[in-house]
Amino acid sequence: MEHIEVYGERHREIRKAKMNTNREELGDLFIKLGEAFKRGVFDISEPIPSIEPERIELVEPLVFKFLYAHEEGGLELELEVEWSQSRVSQMNDIHGKNGEITSPP
Repeated sequence: MEHIEVYGERHREIRKAKMNTNREELGDLFIKLGEAFKRGVFDISEPIPSIEPERIELVEPLVFKFLYAHEEGGLELELEVEWSQSRVSQMNDIHGKNGEITSPP
């Protein structure tokens, strides 16, 4: 795993996983990641064990980006999902960190 501390003005921190695998293992990884996305709250190390544990909270709306391109004599496929972290904070205020609806103070 590669950990990059600072990436320009837009990114604070990046965790990047790169592994040699086969179609079956990659398909299993996508299934685990898809199940985690459906739950909306998960630890990223569950579907991708090579990444340091970190809680991910997906709040809609999500922005999905797909790239299929030629790169250095080969082909590349990139998937990207974005969401607003400020919406995560707002949802935590309303629903609590585990997704339960909390009583107003």
